Amino acid sequence: MDVDKEDIIEKTLLTFPLELTNIIFNYLPTTSKIWLNKIYYLQHNNLIKSMIPENRFNNYVISIIRRDSGFSLEHIISENKSQWMTDWINSKHYRYNNKKYTCFLYFIYEYAIDCCSNKCREIIEQHATELIGPKWHKRNRASSFRSRWSN
Repeated sequence: MDVDKEDIIEKTLLTFPLELTNIIFNYLPTTSKIWLNKIYYLQHNNLIKSMIPENRFNNYVISIIRRDSGFSLEHIISENKSQWMTDWINSKHYRYNNKKYTCFLYFIYEYAIDCCSNKCREIIEQHATELIGPKWHKRNRASSFRSRWSN
């Protein structure tokens, strides 16, 4: 949608009577109300994971880091850190920028540094320190890989 059209729609909605906006609001689905403010996000954040396909969840986390949305990332990490640690124990690897990461936390930490997402980086660092220990960044076994052999 064009920016001008969004401004027109927003101005039109602000001119509606309060009674009418309350009636319209009651008909909005909960999945739309989640994104309106923090109160609805906190009440219904359990619905977000069901809205995102399982094979796209990591992409959702990466897009949150790219936008430096610390509030959303805080909830996602607290919900999923046990799964990510299980993946780490089971040796699931993540590839990015010619490196192979042994844990998703290491990967998103590195990605937050690349994207200059300082809020997200601090949140990841805090949770990783709780899970792995104070020197968790030294346990990162990111190794480089090449897509083809060179002689």
